[in-house]
Amino acid sequence: METLERSVADLESDLARLESERLEAVASAADYAAQIEKQRIAWQQTIAEDLVTATAELNSRRQALGAAEDVLARRVIAAPMDGEVLNLAAATVGGVVRPGETIMEIVPESSGLIASVRVPPNERAAIRIGQSVRTQLVAYKGWQAPRLTGQVTGVSADLKVDPATHASYYEARILIPEAETAKLGEAKSMPGMPVQAFIYSGARRTLFEQIGEPIFESWFRGMRQS
Repeated sequence: METLERSVADLESDLARLESERLEAVASAADYAAQIEKQRIAWQQTIAEDLVTATAELNSRRQALGAAEDVLARRVIAAPMDGEVLNLAAATVGGVVRPGETIMEIVPESSGLIASVRVPPNERAAIRIGQSVRTQLVAYKGWQAPRLTGQVTGVSADLKVDPATHASYYEARILIPEAETAKLGEAKSMPGMPVQAFIYSGARRTLFEQIGEPIFESWFRGMRQS
């Protein structure tokens, strides 16, 4: 009987010890879980702070990049078309170009020809964008090259001055489409070739003037060339 009672006592002692160990394990697990949760929260907070810092730095870099690209874009002057450069006016490294100042003239590779003509100041009010223009290459006689029809595509905003004659004028740009330049045939146009232009300003002409103008013009030019 005593042996049985002693065995029961030992078992109760072991049960108490195991229960104590179980409670300690539960407490330790809870402590570890709390530490893990604390570390997770700290890790998430660190990531959030790093993300805010990285986002702010990225935005700052983007602004700096945008400013740098803007500065670079202001230093690069892009031509509106491909073609052959004619009369390069600005070739100094580090030079300053004033607003509206001509840098160079470009003869387009395609899409027809562009002619630059001088308009007297007193005729400026009669010139409009889109007006029809009749042109003649001065280098050829009337029978060698036909007259070509074009349109006014632009007029300078300010007066220009011829450095040789000191005469004031407005510069008008005329576009002669490919369909018209194809009429030249063997007559070739080259950059810098002078052109004579008549811009239709809406003024009425008599039938005699309309018929006689080409004759008188050819006669006058022939007299001048002779």
